[in-house]
Amino acid sequence: MDVKHREHKEPGLGESKGMFSAIGLGGSGGGKFIEHDDWFHDRRVYLEALENQLKALLKAIDTVVTQRKALAEAAGDFSASLHALSTVELSISLSTPLESLSDLQLRIRELYERQAQQDVLTLGITVDEYIRLIGSIKTAFAQRQKSFHAWHSAESELQKRRTTQEKVLRSGKTQQDRLNQLQADVGEGERRSHQARLLFEDMGRLMRAELERFEREKVEDFKSGVET
Repeated sequence: MDVKHREHKEPGLGESKGMFSAIGLGGSGGGKFIEHDDWFHDRRVYLEALENQLKALLKAIDTVVTQRKALAEAAGDFSASLHALSTVELSISLSTPLESLSDLQLRIRELYERQAQQDVLTLGITVDEYIRLIGSIKTAFAQRQKSFHAWHSAESELQKRRTTQEKVLRSGKTQQDRLNQLQADVGEGERRSHQARLLFEDMGRLMRAELERFEREKVEDFKSGVET
């Protein structure tokens, strides 16, 4: 589960609040998101692969647990049959070993049941928890994409307002009130664009810190849980 760290600076972008929980953003944005930061691209590829591996592992655990429970049930049935046979066997020399074998099968049944329970408690729950955590991380990636689109939508709107202002200024026929309003619109557009960019950058910085902590701490916690 070791991950290579490739530090590439975001090209004028960055990253915001609430890390792996849903983050409400005003604009959904349009167009396909293209990741420009190799660091985030590598983490996404890594998380996709890790999620697939964990899901396959969880499926295998479920299969093993089902098999252990079936073996436990079979051992219990075998024990009951041996016990019934020992009670009707007239020869003590035979009934005693049959009863002992019945007790052994009961212990085998208990062992399979404990193993099945242990598989669920130590492996199953841990793996399921990590699958859910990765799902939350993927949600954070999606919110970062929405933040990116919101930023560029604000940039596009700002450019439109600037273009309108320039056309009006070149015409030289507009009243001062109109020019003042256009200047105010441009200022508001600049403010929104700046806030959207800061949100994207804050979000990226927080995600970077949390993902690094995830790799450093959570993977070790997972290994410890599996080895326990």
